[in-house]
Amino acid sequence: MPLKKLDLFKGALPSKMFEALASELPIVMAVEGEAKELIEKAQAGINVEPENAKEIAKAVLMLYNNKELRKSLGESGRRYVIANYSREAITRKLEGILEKLMENSK
Repeated sequence: MPLKKLDLFKGALPSKMFEALASELPIVMAVEGEAKELIEKAQAGINVEPENAKEIAKAVLMLYNNKELRKSLGESGRRYVIANYSREAITRKLEGILEKLMENSK
């Protein structure tokens, strides 16, 4: 997922990233900011410097040539997205927030 090196993208979390994670696809990203942090935390892909075509190509070739790495990153990404971004996970987080609000209002 290559993006231009702009501050605007530092807070972006592309929806296609979540689709790739849920599909057990390893991700090659050329971003900074929140998307980079998420992919690193999920151990779901390779992040390279934005606008660096050689590094992007190198990362793609690394995944192409390493089936075990592709599998490992893909599985890790799926586990992460289910644990943190599935409907059930979001519902649990929202329930926790609402319960705290109700406790604080008593």
